[in-house]
Parts: sequence; structure tokens; C-alpha cells
Amino acid sequence: MFGRCPWGSMTGFSKDPSFMWEDNQKALVNQISVGKKQHYKYIYDNINHYVYMYVNDNLLACSSLRRKFNGQNIGLYFASKDTIISSLSFKEEKFTKDDKYNFTCGGKTGWDKTGWDISLKDNQEVFVSKGSNSILMFNDITLQGGTIEFEMLVPDNNYLYSVAIGVIFGADTLDAEHNTGKWYCVGRDKWDDFVCFSKDNGLFKWEDSNKVASSVIANQTYTYKIVWDYENDTIDYYLNNEYKSTQKLSFHTGGKYVGLYSETSGVIISNLKINK
Repeated sequence: MFGRCPWGSMTGFSKDPSFMWEDNQKALVNQISVGKKQHYKYIYDNINHYVYMYVNDNLLACSSLRRKFNGQNIGLYFASKDTIISSLSFKEEKFTKDDKYNFTCGGKTGWDKTGWDISLKDNQEVFVSKGSNSILMFNDITLQGGTIEFEMLVPDNNYLYSVAIGVIFGADTLDAEHNTGKWYCVGRDKWDDFVCFSKDNGLFKWEDSNKVASSVIANQTYTYKIVWDYENDTIDYYLNNEYKSTQKLSFHTGGKYVGLYSETSGVIISNLKINK
């Protein structure tokens, strides 16, 4: 069920039979006032498991759903009297499974402000983030120890959550996002540091005791590289092919999946190399 919550946000919840918010990408946070008519629109991708949220014909968010149902019935839900719903319409659309990428936050290319735009240059994939909250997981890439190398340009310091933009590794699920799974991300933070952070089912932790501080300024391209020792939970930092430091990671994920993480638009990631 999707609509307006009591706190003025456009969000959703699921029941099975317990209650769970479907709000990891809620739209218009605390901004939908009572007593005012809004035009809501949802596109439900039942194959890739997303819902796209529009308000007044503007795409504001794409949410990966935490639960997957096979039902097809539709209804209305009211938790306050005198609520008015009108101009209700439905249009069936068919979606196809993306075999190469799993977009857990932000949606796939072509959805206006969200997701990643993916192109080829010299037979290499180039990824450009199109929104302020985009996560892409690779269905066909796994790694448990090895080398991750990539070129990245981050255009500015307007980070949505003030963490680090870069490559996800060690994820224990292909549905990795802010509140799902254990994973690491290595890249650039808004303070010009080459650094790593971890997420443990929603809990955030900097992995920064040996970060490469003040080394990667905005709007410049750098070659980032780490060597991940899976057994000993360490990573070696290399910047522009020069060794910088070694980091002891705080916990062992047990995961193997790889992805991309961005929280500002215009990030360019290219020449991604994964070597076991």
C-alpha cells in the first residue's frame, strides 16, 4: 500500500501479516500538508521489484520493495475520515528482467532523474549516476578477496547522506541497499578522503582508521584501487597506482556481491576491473 503517511511523506507499507514500512526511498519527506489535493502516480515493476513514485507528474523516488507478493487485487485504504480519492485510473505495463544489473535504489537508466546511465566507451562500460541516491548491483560479478580498480569523478560535495561514493563489495545479498544486507563501500567522501564504510543491515560505520585523507578533490578523475584480503579482513589502498595504506575492516561480511553506490548526480565510474 502506498500513499501519504501521518508525517506528511509519500511512502508505503506492507503487511504479511506483520507491518513493515516500505520507505527506504520515500518521496516528499514531511512536505505533503493536510487539506491539499495532490496528484499521485505509482509505477509498479513486478519483475525487478521496484515502485516509482510521482507527485504532480514529477518522478521523485524509486523504491526497491522489501517484500515480494504475487497478488493482483487492488483496493483503497483509509485511516482518517473525510479522505477524498478521485480520478483513479490503472494501466497495465509489462516489464522484463534485467539479467546483468540489479538496481536496488534509484531505478534503471531511462527513468528521468533516477538510476544510472550506462554506456560503452572503447568496449568498457561507463556508469553515470542520474540521481542523489543510486545503488546498482552486478548480477554476474562475485568476489571474496582480490583486487578492485576503477576510475571515478565525483562532480561536487552535495552528498545526500554524507558518506562515501564508490564501489560496493562484500555484499551478502544482490538486494543490498541502506537497510538490507551487510556490505562495504570504498571510494570518496565529501571531505576529499579515499575511504571505506560498512553497512550492517542499516547500521553505518566508517572504516577510516587508515583512510587516505585529503587526497581526492571534487571534479577530478582518479584511479582508485584496493586489494581485499578476505580471510584477514583488510584492504590495501592504492591511489593512481601508488600504495597508500592498509585498513583493518571492523567486521566480516561473508558476502561476495559487487555494486556501485552514489548519492549525488553526475558521478562517473569507468574502467572497473575486478580480479580474484
